[in-house]
Amino acid sequence: MDPVTREYIRRMTVLGEQSQAFLPLLKDVIQHTDWQSVEIERLRRLVRELEAQLLKESSSR
Repeated sequence: MDPVTREYIRRMTVLGEQSQAFLPLLKDVIQHTDWQSVEIERLRRLVRELEAQLLKESSSR
């Protein structure tokens, strides 16, 4: 993976950790990526965690 792409994914991961508003964008990045990399796995895990958190928050209302 080229350095620019790696940095982009790293930044998206940081943003995703800061804001659940990036969830759709993160999912889009993952869906259109064919890399098998640690970064993508971190993004996938983050998306799952955010979805679980959103589900928990919406069910507790």
